[in-house]
Amino acid sequence: MCSRQAGRMEPHGQDLQDCKNHAADSVARFVSSKTFLSFCLVAFGAVCLDQGLEFSKILDNAVDVPLYEFFANRKPAFQKSLAEHVLGLQEPGEAEVKWHGVGTVWLKRLAQRSVLCEKILSLVSVGRVLSNGPVFFAAGSICAVAAFHALCLLLGSRGRSSDGHRRGLTRFAVILFFSYVCGGKGLACDTATMLLLKNYFGRLRPREYAHDTRSLAFPSGHTNGASFFCGVLAALVLPNLLSTLMPGWANGRKPKLGRSGLALLAAWVVLTAATAVGRVVSLKHWCSDCVCGSFTGAITVSLASIVALSLESRLLRPRKP
Repeated sequence: MCSRQAGRMEPHGQDLQDCKNHAADSVARFVSSKTFLSFCLVAFGAVCLDQGLEFSKILDNAVDVPLYEFFANRKPAFQKSLAEHVLGLQEPGEAEVKWHGVGTVWLKRLAQRSVLCEKILSLVSVGRVLSNGPVFFAAGSICAVAAFHALCLLLGSRGRSSDGHRRGLTRFAVILFFSYVCGGKGLACDTATMLLLKNYFGRLRPREYAHDTRSLAFPSGHTNGASFFCGVLAALVLPNLLSTLMPGWANGRKPKLGRSGLALLAAWVVLTAATAVGRVVSLKHWCSDCVCGSFTGAITVSLASIVALSLESRLLRPRKP
């Protein structure tokens, strides 16, 4: 048993390995708990109810419109690309906005001499970096860790480390399934669940992007993807990687959230919030779109954790020493 009562001996063998697995999976067990899932479902339902009731629209009137007007009035600072800031480019009738400093002078000279550099800088803006940075970072990290687990197994990893690698690949398969069903943005498009929700509510994007009819606004697919990928990275991928590479990492840990677990949860929240801010400042989403997207992603993380832990308990029992 993992818990130790008075007069009971220290766990050995299989029980000791179970204790380590429980300690390493403390974040996954927290997000897969009924309390966490219920909280996310209630919050998601409240935001959807507010959006669906025409006579309500509390978030719309109190948050969405004021934030849109605030950032729309500061459009050059958040939406202009780095090339426009550095080179001082502006549309007719628009005030010139330039960045100053030694680094800016160097970038300006480089952009003026290299067409490729100018094109790269034209793709970089505050909104784009915040919107896409966390998603690419988390998704790329998940794929890199999965490739590492596969390589180790191909090279003939043995013993308990092989259990960790097999567990990592199992979790990657679960993550891949949920990412295409409801967790992320599929191949440059929204997932089935996002399309269903967006078409049901039919909310238009802010008027700056009203001409873009390829996708509706509610909920935010980017924020949903960031919440999902960063969440599974914190709950399923990193703890398993650490416990596999450093077997002593889970020693002495209780099967409850500790400092490392809280740090992983905090990183999840910060990266998801960064994506939400990026979508709002770039005027591509209302604030409530991003709030709803963050909760849909969290719900998917909870479901993925439940499935992953259930599969491991049935198919990947740790080897006896």
